[in-house]
This record gives sequence, structure tokens and C-alpha cells, in this order.
Amino acid sequence: MGNSAIPGNKVGHIYMHLDKPYYFTGETVTGTVYLNITQHFPGSKLIIKVTAEEVTYWKGQDHNASFVKANRPFYSYSVPIYQWREGYAHEGQYAFPFSFPLADNLPGSCSCSTETLFGKIDYHLTAYLEPNPGTDFTAMTSTQNFVIYETFRQQVSSISNMRTFEITNFLGCSGGNTTVVITVDKNVFTPGQIINARAEIDNSRGQKSVKQIDCSLIRRIIFIDRQSHSLFDEKILSAITYPGVRAGRSMTGGSGINFTFDLGEGKIQGNDLLASTNGALVKIQYYVEVICQFTECCCCDFRPSTRVPITIMKLPLEAGVRITPESMVPSIPIDWNPQVMPVQNFVIEANLVAGGQGPNTGLPIYNATVAAPPPPGMIAPPMPYTCLLYTSDAADDLLCVDLGGCRIIKKK
Repeated sequence: MGNSAIPGNKVGHIYMHLDKPYYFTGETVTGTVYLNITQHFPGSKLIIKVTAEEVTYWKGQDHNASFVKANRPFYSYSVPIYQWREGYAHEGQYAFPFSFPLADNLPGSCSCSTETLFGKIDYHLTAYLEPNPGTDFTAMTSTQNFVIYETFRQQVSSISNMRTFEITNFLGCSGGNTTVVITVDKNVFTPGQIINARAEIDNSRGQKSVKQIDCSLIRRIIFIDRQSHSLFDEKILSAITYPGVRAGRSMTGGSGINFTFDLGEGKIQGNDLLASTNGALVKIQYYVEVICQFTECCCCDFRPSTRVPITIMKLPLEAGVRITPESMVPSIPIDWNPQVMPVQNFVIEANLVAGGQGPNTGLPIYNATVAAPPPPGMIAPPMPYTCLLYTSDAADDLLCVDLGGCRIIKKK
């Protein structure tokens, strides 16, 4: 997360403040654009731009080839939230509150990578006041990154999967069949919780013994390019091994296997427990898996796998996006006394048109319409305001100076 302003503008500063650093899909984003103009600025339209995109890239199969890259912008629109009638912005201090709702089906923010693969989903808000054409003034611009948590609205309940495997040897002769049933206590989890699962193995009709049963928590990340080609990375986050079951026997009912995976702090290494997300180019999925390893070789690497999909719904500030105090916007000083404008609400309408350089997924691309556009000729009242004076080069860096123009000394 960050908030930046283009330096060098001698007639004022602008920065954006969001009421929260993160939002859930379906929530309403709220914030304020703060504008300090020390003299008339030859630009009359204050604009908010919302952008979001998915990006994936990886090295081609030929190591000398360039990176394969795909991007899909799915939020890209600009909305004017205020306009001065005379064609220039009056000097003064202003606060422009705004709000807009997030769609329910947005993918969550993420940043994931392996040694050769990379994918991310980013959201940005930019406020800018552009000068009129033909002037020597620099645009006043502030950009704020923010985190979106994907809301999974499926009903929380237990989930099961059953698979029956026909066992054959290398000559193709039948070795009977084995049935595996996995049951997980629920389908949605958050960090700190425990996954309770159960496996039942019916090998009563099998002629091969199961020598070992491997129970694992799997994370699968899928990366998709512009031609809809995909690569994936799978990682075992936690694993438990149990003794198997002999041919003609079963481990069902009271003899089934109960096992758990702890999602508590320190139980899963590093940032491996990312939030589930279902983007068009980046997908993060989780499974509880049971694999039966049979005695004797039956079709070489045959290891019957049964999986149950689960969702990891991350809690606030845990979506794999690092947020530090230095990246938060500065507090508004006591002597800041802006004129507060009416809240500008705008809404986002989706049309099912694929965009960017990503695949033709049919997922929505979002455009904006203003719910209550500024009245024509809306201007700031011609009343005096106390203006802040920026006299040092430190004033060009909002993270190193407060709004009174005093340099902030950071202790190392």
C-alpha cells in the first residue's frame, strides 16, 4: 500500500486518504481527496481513476526466449468528482469525500511467485487535477493502492468426495478395486483454525494391499497466459503418513483415519498460506488429499489420489500484501481547515467483454457511471482561506514532511 504525489508542482499538493486499507468484495469503498491550492491553478476538473489488473509472466521453455506475459485490466475508468466553472481551480483547502461499491465477484488481491512463475492482482486509486492544454503547470496527482479480500459466499458445511479406483498390473490384468472417501468438517477456513478430516479406505474388493496412506494439505497456484495456456505450481503445506490396509480388508466406520491440519501461526511456513482467489489469470486453490500407495508395482507410478477442495478466506491484513506504517498516508494536521464538499458517489456497471491481453474469459470488465454528477458550473465559494506555505524541497515528499511544511526526521 502506498500514497504518492508527483513532486515539483509549485501551486499546491494533493493526496488521497482511504478510510480503510482493505475492503471485502461487495463493500463500499470510502475515502477523501485532499487538495491544497496556494494560487489559482489553470485546470478545472478533479478526477478519480480506478484501475485494477491481473498480471502473469514466466520464462519460455527456451531459456533464451523472452518472458511470456499476460495482463487483464478489469477495472479501468475515470470519474470527474468536481469541476470549477471559470476553467481554473481557486486557491484554498478542499476535502472531496467519495464512495463507490465493489462488485461481489471481484478476485482478491494477491502476489504469488515461484522460481520461474509470477502472478499478481492489484488495485489502485488515483486522484489528479490536470492543467489546461498549453500551460506550463504540472498535474497534481496522488495514487493509493488498496487491498481487496475476496468474499466467498458459499454456505459453510462439511464436504466429501468418493473415488473408486480400478487396480491393474503392468500386464493389464485386473487387481480388483479400492474405494476412498474423504470428509472434511467444513469447506471454508481462516488462519488459526484447524482442518478436521477423515479418510475411509474400502479395499475389500482389492487384490493389492495398500502399504501406505498419505494425507496432505495442497496449495495449487495456476498461472494463465494470453493464449489461455496455463502452468501450475503445487506445494504440500502439511503432510501425515499412516499405515495402509491389506488386500480384502477395509478401514471404514470406526477404523477410519481421523487427521488434522493446523492453520495456526507458525504451523504453515512463511507466506505459503495465501488467500484463495479465482481470477481469470491467477487462481489460488487448496485441497485436502489422500493418496494410497499400493504394494507391488501396478502401472508404474500409479498412486490413486482423492481430493476435496477447500477455501482459505484470509483475515484482514493477511492477504500476502505487506502493509507497513511508512506506507500509510500521513495524518491530517490540526491546523488543516478545508472546505468539505458533498460526498460524490459513483457506481460501476459491468459488461461481459474480455479486456487487456488476457484470454477471452467472458468475465466482466467494469466501467463507471456517476450516480450524482457535479452540477454544471459547480465552483468553490469566493471566500478567503488560510493556505499552507511549502518553502523547502522536503515539501515535495509527502512522506517526509507534514502539511505544515516541517521536515520529518526519521530515526534509524
